[in-house]
Amino acid sequence: MTYAESILLGALQGATEFLPVSSSGHLRLGEAALDIHFDSIVFDVALHLGTLVAVIVVYRHTIARLLRAPFQHSDQPFFSRPGTRAWGFLMLATVPTGLIAILLSKVLAPDLSIAVVGGLLLVNGGILLSSKLVERERAPDPYGHGEAPPPAAPPQDDFPADWGLTPAKAFLIGVVQGIAVLPGISRSGTTITTALFCGVRPKAAAEFSFLLSIPAILGAGLKTASDLEHFDQSEIVIIGLGVLTSVVVGVIALKLLIRLVSNARFHTFAWYCFALGAIALGLAR
Repeated sequence: MTYAESILLGALQGATEFLPVSSSGHLRLGEAALDIHFDSIVFDVALHLGTLVAVIVVYRHTIARLLRAPFQHSDQPFFSRPGTRAWGFLMLATVPTGLIAILLSKVLAPDLSIAVVGGLLLVNGGILLSSKLVERERAPDPYGHGEAPPPAAPPQDDFPADWGLTPAKAFLIGVVQGIAVLPGISRSGTTITTALFCGVRPKAAAEFSFLLSIPAILGAGLKTASDLEHFDQSEIVIIGLGVLTSVVVGVIALKLLIRLVSNARFHTFAWYCFALGAIALGLAR
């Protein structure tokens, strides 16, 4: 892999990790198109860690409030506080994600064919298109369209909301995130669409989806971190360039997606997935 190819794949990862078009599917197709012979699993995970940094940058204030929440003084019972409930929902969704991802990783082939990835991209397009049904029925998002944000939470809570979730909804979102380990199925696309169907407000759905990605991405990174020791210095530099690119592009893409979700334009990515899936199927023949 050359430096230019690493930067290109890093930009591809940074954009597609947050835009609901399947980052793993794009990386698989990109590596096949460029005929790159590299340990794709380690490189893919390294790029995902770059996008993890992008999530932390964009949601740093919410993450800081989450970290402070358990230690804030409040007159409410501990398990009734918004911050405590938020932590509970994140943990409840993370459990099925991990179990399903581990199960699928054991039964899936290491490198799915382009035809399979293309078919899954078509499925992903259908999932995204279904979000239009929810967007039509939903009133304008109070967090979007340039309107003023809601009043701040009381000082003793120091956390704005629990995303309007219930334990069952959080668990379901975690299940679909685990299924999204399939290359061609978008993690952000499936989790945000599921949250919208569960009645979660658009911007809250995006926030929960990307905060939920933190333990998922971190877990995948830790699982393969030991493999990085086997690379020589030149390969580490190549990986570093890709990661840096994925961070910069990821921050831009994440902010763009938040705006699109808030303005009920999330479903428009379906047509891109349909087109790319059809192209992949055509090339596989």
